[in-house]
This record gives sequence, structure tokens and C-alpha cells, in this order.
Amino acid sequence: MPGEEGLNLPFSSAVRVGNTLYLSGNLGNIPGTLTLAAGGIEGETRQTMEN
Repeated sequence: MPGEEGLNLPFSSAVRVGNTLYLSGNLGNIPGTLTLAAGGIEGETRQTMEN
């Protein structure tokens, strides 16, 4: 994603606590673009997990 280079922030992209997965700053965008995946929340969630 544009602007990601060099960001050495102290954040985990995901943390699992029990059966809950907490995601930090992830979007359901098409890799390499700022375009969100089609299909509303379902499509965006699927893309987020694939990213």
C-alpha cells in the first residue's frame, strides 16, 4: 500500500484472545490499491483476512 514503506510502528497486525481475533488497522482493500473489495462487509472482511 502506498506510504507503508518505512513504517516501523510497534503494533501487532492481529492478536488472538481466546476465540476472538482483534485486527489492527486492516482494510479489505485490493492489494496494492486503495480500492475496497466488492461485496460489502462480507467481501471486505474476506479480503482483510486474505491480505
